[in-house]
Amino acid sequence: MKTYSVYFTEPVTRHYKGDKFNQKTKQWEHDVDCEETKDTFTFYSLPPAKKLIKANMDKYKGSSITKTWANGDWENLGEIKLTGNNKTFVANSRQKKAGY
Repeated sequence: MKTYSVYFTEPVTRHYKGDKFNQKTKQWEHDVDCEETKDTFTFYSLPPAKKLIKANMDKYKGSSITKTWANGDWENLGEIKLTGNNKTFVANSRQKKAGY
């Protein structure tokens, strides 16, 4: 599994559709507009990470792509590229060509 981490110099607000627990009714509400303000975000998909970076380029500090193997080992695959593709070649694997 790959995770995409994005870092900013100061807290940034991210808007998304998500699930929230309503304390009054004691039930989960689905597809609710959510808001999150942090300086570090972790995504499991590349497009939302790129979208957040492009929306906040003035506060953008850095990013990383991390590949996690089934046994718990992990490998840093570099920084997210905004132009071009983010295909990477993982060393010491059976991989023959760069892939996502």
